[in-house]
Amino acid sequence: KGRWDMLVKLDALREKTQMRIEEILHERKVLHGRRTMEAIRYMVQNPKAHLWRPSLTLLVFEVLSQNKGDCQDERFSAALNIACGVEFLHTATLVVDDMIDKSHLRRGRPSCHIQFGNDIAQLVAVQLQNLSVMCFAQNMDLVLAQCASIEEMVSGEELDITNEDGETSDALHQKHVLKSQMIVLAAEAGAIIAGADGGKRKIVREYATALGFAYQCQDDLLDATGDEASLGKPIGQDIGKITAVSIFGERIHDVIKQHANLAKSVVCDIDVNGTLHAFTDIIIR
Repeated sequence: KGRWDMLVKLDALREKTQMRIEEILHERKVLHGRRTMEAIRYMVQNPKAHLWRPSLTLLVFEVLSQNKGDCQDERFSAALNIACGVEFLHTATLVVDDMIDKSHLRRGRPSCHIQFGNDIAQLVAVQLQNLSVMCFAQNMDLVLAQCASIEEMVSGEELDITNEDGETSDALHQKHVLKSQMIVLAAEAGAIIAGADGGKRKIVREYATALGFAYQCQDDLLDATGDEASLGKPIGQDIGKITAVSIFGERIHDVIKQHANLAKSVVCDIDVNGTLHAFTDIIIR
C-alpha cells in the first residue's frame, strides 16, 4: 500500500510541476528566441521525464511543513516554484552531459544537441540555468545552496572525465557524491522553503547524500547491464571510467541497498509518516 500510495502521489506532483513549468515558460516566452524556446520545451516537456527531483523538493517540504500539497497555500506555491527551478537546473545539466558524452539519446528521443545542434543546445543550457536562478531568487539561502551544488557537481563531472584520483572506493565515493549534488539540492531546497532549522537541513542533506550515492551506483549498474530501449539513453557510456561496477563487482547490489537503508535511517526521526522512506524505495529499485 505504501508503494502504491507513493506512486500515486508522485504522479500528482509530476502533473503539478509540469503545469507550473508551462506557466513559467509562457510568462517568459517573449524574451526567448523561437528556436531556443522550442528546444527548451523539447527538453522539459518530455513525457518520459519522471520529474522525481522536483518531487523530492515537494516531499521534503511536505514532511517538514505538514503541507499536503494544497496549491492554494502560498507556501506550497512557493515550494512548487522552487521545484521547477530544480528541474530547470537538472535539465541544463543533462544537456551539457549529453554534449560531453556525445550521447545521442535522452529520455527516449534524440538529445538536445542532436535535435537542434550544438549551438542551440548551449543556449538552452544557459537559459535553463537562468530560469532556475529566477525561481530560486526569492530566497538567498536557496541561491547559495544552488551555487554550492553547481560547484560541487562540476567538480564531480571533471573527476568523471579525468579519473585523476585513481580507481579506489574512496575516489568513487567522492565522485558520486559530487555528481549527485542535484539530488542534495532538490532535498535541501524543500527544507529551506519549509523554514527548517540548521539541524533538520543537515539531516536532509545527509539523507540526500546517501540516496544520491545509491542512485549513482544504480545508474552505473544499469549502464553496464541495462538496455537502451528501456533506459531511454545509451548504455556503455561508462566504459573506461571508474564505476561502482568496476570497484564493487558482485557486491554492488549490497552497496546500493546499504546506502538506501542509510538514507532511510537518517531521516527516521523527521519522516514520521514514512514519506521519504517510501520515496527511497521507489527510486532505488
